[in-house]
Amino acid sequence: MNFNYPNIKKLESILNETSFHQIYNLWINKQISHYALKILERWAENYPNTIKTLGMSDLITLVLPQEKMEIEILSSANSKKQIENGLTTMEILQEAEIDLNYYIKTNPQLYSPLFQETMQEDKVQKLEKNINDDYWKLQTQIMDLQHEIKNLN
Repeated sequence: MNFNYPNIKKLESILNETSFHQIYNLWINKQISHYALKILERWAENYPNTIKTLGMSDLITLVLPQEKMEIEILSSANSKKQIENGLTTMEILQEAEIDLNYYIKTNPQLYSPLFQETMQEDKVQKLEKNINDDYWKLQTQIMDLQHEIKNLN
């Protein structure tokens, strides 16, 4: 397999195998864009359980309008100027108040009977990860402060 897309491994690890190969083939055959894959990768990071329950056609049905919404903002003359001035696409979309997860958060219940359950699992996992990350940041800060105090003595 040709892994030109830098996060293809992330998608492969989260999507079910059939959906991954179907989406990968759509991308290779230029039937979906590189940007659509970036959106799917973002959703896979934020909603891994929800993504696993959706099939390829469901994912494509959700990602295409999300892509259209984001590309409309990013292709404006103002956005192009902002990119030239160093803003990232994520910063531009946030400034435009675009919900980066709009379609995955609002529409999958139409496709997956497990939507509420998997979305809740994703929220709990994300919260647990944030708590764990915060814990280790605090531990590092405590160790740094202890080291500074030791150096003062």
